[in-house]
Formats: sequence, C-alpha cells, structure tokens
Amino acid sequence: MNLIIINHKKMSYLFNKINGEGFYFVYDSTKIPIDSLKSHILENNPEKIISLDFALPLTNTIKNNTVVIAKEIILLNSRPVDWAIPRSDRWIETSQELNRSISNLLEKNLIEHSVVSGMILEHTKSIKNKNYAKEWLFKNVQSSFVDNSAWEISKLCEELSKEFSIIRIINNKTPLFEKNKPKMITQMKNYITKGMFYNFVDKNILKSQNNELIKTILEI
Repeated sequence: MNLIIINHKKMSYLFNKINGEGFYFVYDSTKIPIDSLKSHILENNPEKIISLDFALPLTNTIKNNTVVIAKEIILLNSRPVDWAIPRSDRWIETSQELNRSISNLLEKNLIEHSVVSGMILEHTKSIKNKNYAKEWLFKNVQSSFVDNSAWEISKLCEELSKEFSIIRIINNKTPLFEKNKPKMITQMKNYITKGMFYNFVDKNILKSQNNELIKTILEI
C-alpha cells in the first residue's frame, strides 16, 4: 500500500472512493505535530509515500497549475541578510526511481509537468510580494518553488528510510506561514487564510483540472 499525504481536509474528497484505511493522511503542518504523521507511517508501513499539495513559484517560467516533482528539498532557515547557499545537511533528495515512475506516468497521461528543486523558508515574509527576493532564490539556490511542509515530510521519510516523492501544483496564491510558533491572533488569521485558499482551489482547480493527476497518482 502507498500513502498519500495531503495538506488540507478539503483535498480528502479526491480519495474518498478509495477503500482501505490509512491510504491518505491529512497533515497540516501549521497545527498537526510531525509525530502524528510518523506514528501513522509506522502503524501502516506504506511501501511508498507521496506528498501532494500546492506551492508558490519562485520564477515566472512556471505557470499556475503546472505540476512539479521535487528532485530535492532545501531548507533555508535564516533571514535575507544572511542568505547563502545552504549547507549539505539542509538538502534532502527525494527518491529518484519513484520520481521517474511518476514522471513517466504523467507523460503517458499527457500531463505537463517539470522536475525541479523545491525549498522551505523559515521567514516566509521575506518573499511576500517581493519578486526580487524570489528571483534571488531561483538564481542562487536554484529552487523553483516554496511551500509549507515539504521539508518536514522529506526529513521524516529519510529518517524512516521510506521511498518518497513530493508533488506540488503551482499556484501563485498559495499561502505561506512562518515556521516559528505564531501568536494566537496570527494563528487565527492563518486558519482563515488557509481555509479560503483551499475552498477556492477545491472549487476551481482540483475538481476541474487535475482529475488526471489524481488518477495518475493512484496508478503508482
């Protein structure tokens, strides 16, 4: 059995017709401890793990709704004034064989996609509405997208020696959240922002444009 990790309960309807417990797990990195996901993996012992979510592009060359497969995830946990090429312990490679299988299936099903590098930022405010900051990251760190949970998931899968892949759907309205524990008012704002985003994509993106992507993932 494979395990699909999704980031919001709104995405769960995509897999409601699949029988069997443990097939997918909703992991919201803003409020669910990573240990909950770890326990789920240890209990169900999936053969392969696929993380499916949305991500913010760092370059204009990747358009909205493009499917990307992350060949690696990079952690950059410093402020812009200290940005530099991350140390080797902040790079995690995803599973090449699984990525290749997914890419081949996407190609067979005529789904346009790219294999790129992704990243996580501790201080996400540093790129909000700042194209020059995104361009710097794309040019110097050579990452094409940033999201909220790819690093934690990748690190856990590496720790558990699991074959895993990170799949993201590019959307330039993807909300990003600070990694440090926010104040209560910020948590509430994050909850509302996230809910509004996933309500929107549930209606306008997932149902209408990515059914083939879901079918492809279920073929793996």
